[in-house]
Amino acid sequence: MRSCYLLSDLRQCHEEELAAALDSLSSMRELLTAAHRRSSYLDEDLFWNAAEGILNKHNHNHRFLQHNSRRIAGLLFSAGRMSQQQLDELVVGYLLEHR
Repeated sequence: MRSCYLLSDLRQCHEEELAAALDSLSSMRELLTAAHRRSSYLDEDLFWNAAEGILNKHNHNHRFLQHNSRRIAGLLFSAGRMSQQQLDELVVGYLLEHR
């Protein structure tokens, strides 16, 4: 799925387009979940690896993505792709950066 490869380009997305791009991630998750139940045509690991890659990259130059990466963390957590401890560490790190 081409969209999975484009996730890493979110850092280059203009702020006015980024909100819609981030919203589409929830739709992608729903599509992958539904497809996984019916067949193995879609490789959901491509999507999840790309989403994890966004969190692992430094997004300090993209203020909007930096503040909205928690939405990606929420998707990962709700899909069981991120542990409670990893989520807690991310939240604590965010709070320490923005106090």
